[in-house]
Amino acid sequence: MEQHVLTSQHHRSPPTAPCVEQVIRATAQLPPRAIEWVLEDTTLVLRGTVTSFYQKQLAQSAVGKLPGIERVVNEIIVESCVSRCGRFGHHDQ
Repeated sequence: MEQHVLTSQHHRSPPTAPCVEQVIRATAQLPPRAIEWVLEDTTLVLRGTVTSFYQKQLAQSAVGKLPGIERVVNEIIVESCVSRCGRFGHHDQ
């Protein structure tokens, strides 16, 4: 029995928008609707704001496994609570 392994170099058709959206939404550690994306042929550009570098990397790792994605450009911004809420955990006036 012959086995075929598809890599991004062999699988040229890019994933469909519902596939990308489903992978991002299924990643439980990502805030809902925090990540926006643009698919340009086989390059996926990620944008948005998350609260940790872990979430930023998680988003990239999740979509990078999709067949047809040859390159992920991660433009996600990590915004800490300090920059959102001020030094003492409350919104600066």
